[in-house]
Amino acid sequence: MFFLLAHAIDENTLVAWIRWMRKKKTERKEGEEPRRRVGEKTIKNVLYDIGHFLRWLERQGDIIEAPKLPSEEISEVEYLPEVPEADVVTLV
Repeated sequence: MFFLLAHAIDENTLVAWIRWMRKKKTERKEGEEPRRRVGEKTIKNVLYDIGHFLRWLERQGDIIEAPKLPSEEISEVEYLPEVPEADVVTLV
């Protein structure tokens, strides 16, 4: 099953997937909660995980060649973690 699925994935498919993930979902059913769009960091992390998986399949011999990841589509994300103050940490 992975053999057929992995061969259907190429760079163009990954680009289309990234662009689909970035689109805001506007169609909702009546009474449905608004959907949050997928963040850039999540897209980057998932894409890198898919890339690792495809390279693993290549090393296992299940696919001939892993597709190139579309690095120009990946946005660098500035991530500033919220670090609690020391007095808050002692309370926890």
